[in-house]
Amino acid sequence: MAPNRRSSPDVVQKRRVARQFNDLLRGGGTTTAALDGRTEKRRQRIVEELREGVARATGASLKPIDVLTRVATLLELGMTAVAIRKVCKVPRKVQVTDEVVAGIKALHLAYGFPMEAYAFVGLDDDTLRKAGVLGASKARFVKASNDDSQPKGSVQKAKRPRRRPGASRSAA
Repeated sequence: MAPNRRSSPDVVQKRRVARQFNDLLRGGGTTTAALDGRTEKRRQRIVEELREGVARATGASLKPIDVLTRVATLLELGMTAVAIRKVCKVPRKVQVTDEVVAGIKALHLAYGFPMEAYAFVGLDDDTLRKAGVLGASKARFVKASNDDSQPKGSVQKAKRPRRRPGASRSAA
């Protein structure tokens, strides 16, 4: 039996990009304002699953990774975290242990979920900071903006082009 190319992540991404490109060239703006029928039905299904806490296809209760993937999908479709919070059950706060911190770190490296999504499984900002997930990108940006001590391979700020000797400023 041939593999299903329709559900391949590459093919899904190509369709999504093609829809956005078509909307931009037609003057429709962004696709988040008006989702096509298939995407809107998908959004409604995901919202219903989060509201019920049960996967529609299997009838099994949603695991934390399922909640994270569904919330990340809704955020990608343009829904706000506040709107998702209205339909999603409030999770209990997770007890922070070294294993949890290591798990969050590995999970974020593997999936790269948006920071807002972690709140829907009971993880707060302090826990994300301990795992090195929250604030890591800001720290790297601040470090990259210092010209004094640049580690090898880091991005440096663009420098102004040097003037050629003898070139005058008024000629430009």
